[in-house]
Amino acid sequence: MRIDKVHRSVVLDPVDPGFYNDPYPAYHRIRAEVPVFRWEHYGIWCFSRFEDVNALLRDRRFGRQVLHVASREELGWPETPAHLRPFHDFESHSLLELEPPVHTRLRSLVNRSFLSRQVERLRPAITSLANGLIDRFEGKGEAELLTAFATPIPVIVICDLLGVPTDMAQQLLTWSHDMVAMYQARRDRAVEDHAVKATVAFSDFMRGYIGQRRKAPSDDLLSELIKAEEQGAKLTEDELVTTAILGYRHDCHHDHYDWHIYHAPTPCRALVTRLTGGYTDASSIMAMAMGKPRGVVLFFAHLCHVRLFAQSQKRYFFVVGL
Repeated sequence: MRIDKVHRSVVLDPVDPGFYNDPYPAYHRIRAEVPVFRWEHYGIWCFSRFEDVNALLRDRRFGRQVLHVASREELGWPETPAHLRPFHDFESHSLLELEPPVHTRLRSLVNRSFLSRQVERLRPAITSLANGLIDRFEGKGEAELLTAFATPIPVIVICDLLGVPTDMAQQLLTWSHDMVAMYQARRDRAVEDHAVKATVAFSDFMRGYIGQRRKAPSDDLLSELIKAEEQGAKLTEDELVTTAILGYRHDCHHDHYDWHIYHAPTPCRALVTRLTGGYTDASSIMAMAMGKPRGVVLFFAHLCHVRLFAQSQKRYFFVVGL
């Protein structure tokens, strides 16, 4: 890592093994020497102190969008490459990229459609799914929980919530993985091409399913979103497609691992109790983790809702044969 205090510049490779495995010494040094800096690898300005970040997040002059107040030319930004336009056109309708009043309108529609009965109707299916997954590996005494338990549940549940056939779950997950790879440090042209291909394929699939639901509404979230669109002409089809896919992507990639372990049905809690030697309180479980390999520490940390490492490193916390 190189720090230029005069120009407030930092040269730091985010995929360097030393930084990736233990980023905190670099963060401490940056915060001490140049708390506001330009990260040259990304070409963006960064703020490392809580006070600055807190102030920025609360200042309504700042937000996700800027092109409504300045052009790309004025900002010194190049035009979006032609091969990436399908991806960026899709993302332009994402709730995560929008500001009020468009964000407010979309969020209101989603909240209105996401009725408590939509969630409640899934309870028996989620219980059955969780029990069935546990039954597959309980007799073995060990499991790779990420693939055997944590991944299948959100994928299948979100399919059911949207009204999409669960036999499409793996394909949707593959498309989703390819799309979110655009936000990873290892991004290159191959990653971009896969992301664009996945975006087009996922969007086409969802458009087709929206067409089916227009003709034959059902008791699912997609039908509710369509109904909200038709009643007030408030959702364009592009917004509908992006919102549906965003819901799938978010719940299949976000912080769902804690939820599975901590809030799953009793059989899962019993499994956790067995894996942790009979202890269920946070202090005892974390005490067990002391001196364990990193993956085990992360596993126990997530049982206790203790966030020890960056989200990008969560893939390490489930291990075989605890």
